[in-house]
Amino acid sequence: MASRISGFPTYPALYAAIERACTDAAFLNSLVQNPAQALAQAGVAVPADADIRVHQSRPGRLLLTLPPMLSGDRRDPDILPNDPALRPMAEAMLRAAREPAFREDLRAAPVATLRGQGVVLAPGMMVDVIDAEPGRIDIIIPDLAPPGPGALAGRMIGASALLTMGGMVAFGIQRHGRPG
Repeated sequence: MASRISGFPTYPALYAAIERACTDAAFLNSLVQNPAQALAQAGVAVPADADIRVHQSRPGRLLLTLPPMLSGDRRDPDILPNDPALRPMAEAMLRAAREPAFREDLRAAPVATLRGQGVVLAPGMMVDVIDAEPGRIDIIIPDLAPPGPGALAGRMIGASALLTMGGMVAFGIQRHGRPG
């Protein structure tokens, strides 16, 4: 998934940086202390005017950042991931960016709402929901301790990269208008 907004990273670059933060304590510390600098050193372009906040998920919990509300009903299929396991989450986030009632459902009952959208969550997984703030990009670092390495860890990193990328796209649209 290539970025169509100047100054924004590609999904693979963002995935690699989040994966590194999950496995490299020094990089994670650098990312928390100075996100823009750490991302730049990792080869991830971010807008110069972005306020970046780094969140670390707790064990057994998914941190879900709701994207800012967007106007219009145009779908952007080219920003959806090719990975079928991540598509339901991407669809849910696009819907949350356009439908206030769906956002409220996510806040009130996030696990049930996500599962209703086809998002596969591990048994017992809890979901914490926060709202993205205008002018801010939230980067979510998943807790990989329970599943350890493997496919589930990859999906957790992928979901975190997806949520972060969605926030960056929304940030770009808010700041610079829709990409053409």
